[in-house]
Amino acid sequence: MLIFFLGLLFSVIIWGPRQIFIWGVLTLTGSSIVVLSSLIRLPAQVLAVLAAGVLLSAPWVRSQSDFLLYWGGDLHHVTSVLGRYSGVFLEPVREFISDFSVKSIFLGFLSNGEFPFLPWFAFSVIGFLVGRVHLKLKLWMFVLAGLLSIGFGFGLAFSAFFSGYHRSEVVGQLIAPFSFYPNSLSLFLVQLGVCLIFFSVFRSVFEGLTQRALIKGWLKEVVTVSALMSRYTLSIFFLHHMILLWPISLAGLNQGHPLYYYGRIMSPPLSLFMAILVTVFCYFSMRYVDRSAPHLP
Repeated sequence: MLIFFLGLLFSVIIWGPRQIFIWGVLTLTGSSIVVLSSLIRLPAQVLAVLAAGVLLSAPWVRSQSDFLLYWGGDLHHVTSVLGRYSGVFLEPVREFISDFSVKSIFLGFLSNGEFPFLPWFAFSVIGFLVGRVHLKLKLWMFVLAGLLSIGFGFGLAFSAFFSGYHRSEVVGQLIAPFSFYPNSLSLFLVQLGVCLIFFSVFRSVFEGLTQRALIKGWLKEVVTVSALMSRYTLSIFFLHHMILLWPISLAGLNQGHPLYYYGRIMSPPLSLFMAILVTVFCYFSMRYVDRSAPHLP
C-alpha cells in the first residue's frame, strides 16, 4: 500500500492537489501488488484466465463508465505516427480531468484514469506468470509468443481501420485501432509482445554472461549503469518529472495556466536531446546518492 499512497503524493507534488486522482503508474503498481499478493497461490491456469478476463472486460467496463467525459468528450487521429494510416492511432482531445465525487474517483481508478486497474492489472498477472514459468521454458518460446502478440495486435488495429469505425468505438470495442488512452486491446497486445521479446533478449544476454563470468570491458559498464538505474527507479521517476514539468508549469503560470506549454514547448528532436540530458543527469545524481546514501529507494 505504501507505493499506492506514494502515487497519490506524487500526483499532488508534480501535478498539484487538483490532480491527486489522475491514477498514474504508482497507484496502479501499488494496488496491483496488493491484489496480486492474495492470488499468488492460484494455479497458473487460473491466473491466465484471470488475465484474459481483465483484458477482455476492460472495453465493456469503459463503455459503461462515461470514459470520454473525463477526456474531453472525443478522440482524434494521431497524424505523425503512421503517415497515411494515421487513422489507426487515436488519442483523447485533452488530458484526463476528474472531480472529487465518489463516483468519479472510483471510475477513475477502475477504468477511466491515466493508468486504471482495467486493463493494466493484466500486465501484473502476466508478468507474475512469466516469472513463475520462465525457467521451465525455452527463451525462443517467449520470443515467438511476443511476435504473435504483436502480429495479432496489428491485425486488430488494421481490421478496425479498414472496416471503418467511429472514433468513440475504441472505448468499448475489442476490435479497435491503437490507443494509449484508453489502452486498446490492439495496443496492449503490441506492448505485451515487445515486453516478452525484450525480456527474453536481456535474460539471454545478461544472465547468461553473468553465469559464465564473462562480463568485462564495455559490457561490464553497461551492466553497472543498468543495475544502478534499476536500483533507484522510484527516485528517478520522481526526479525526472520534477525536472521536466516544474519549469514548464512555472512558465505556464505567466499565461494563466500551469499546463499552457505542456506538450508544445519543444520539437521532437529537442525533446529527445533533453531526454538524453536528463537521463545522464539522473545517472550521475543517483551514482552520487549511491555512494553517500545507499538506502534511498
